[in-house]
Amino acid sequence: MLVDFGLAERENDIDYNTCPCFRGGLELEEIAPVNAFPSKGYLKDDQRPGRRANRAGTRGFRAPEVLFKCPNQTTKVDIWSAGVMLLTLLARRFPFFNSIDDIDALIEITTIFGIEPMKSAAKLHGLVLDSNIPKLEGLSLGKIIYKSIWLEAKEGDTLAEDSPAWEIFEALDKRGKPKNNEIGNEYKQILKVLENCLKLNHNERLNADEILKLEFFKEKKTKIQEEEDLNDILLD
Repeated sequence: MLVDFGLAERENDIDYNTCPCFRGGLELEEIAPVNAFPSKGYLKDDQRPGRRANRAGTRGFRAPEVLFKCPNQTTKVDIWSAGVMLLTLLARRFPFFNSIDDIDALIEITTIFGIEPMKSAAKLHGLVLDSNIPKLEGLSLGKIIYKSIWLEAKEGDTLAEDSPAWEIFEALDKRGKPKNNEIGNEYKQILKVLENCLKLNHNERLNADEILKLEFFKEKKTKIQEEEDLNDILLD
């Protein structure tokens, strides 16, 4: 059950076959050509049925499939939310996404990932995403994190001398790529977790069990086990 402190909208008796994502998205020939629609204005009588879908999640943490009103929502919407939380911690920005409605939320995500990947995500759910913003290439998550900390450090007095945020400059280069050192390797593993949480296509997004099998958690689990074994020896 998804809980949103009374803010979520839940619909019953949803036909899950109404969204093409259950079969991998729309084929090219299924997408209506541009000239199939009027170039200006709106249809007087739109016969297309409205979309009914659960709208779970807190504003700023909703996954693309929620924003696209997909009825095939799974627990992977929570994986996306966890990814936003991790991005917020790494970039030291809260709220990272601060949209007032779903349209603004889609624009914010498009700014991060680029217009073409978002068009593909929309197509997966039988939708066409169009924008009058001329060019949105998107950025790597590592570069966003580096730039965010760099801008904060540039102010001169926002980061304490012993702030752990300074380690980002030791871990990542200016392109947001992990450096070839110990802390760089740790960030490489963290970015792998982040990237797998924030997949636009929920079919490609890892579930919780799969994420816990990534190298970052494997190493942490090993270190915890070593510490527990050491404590057992000392107690004996």
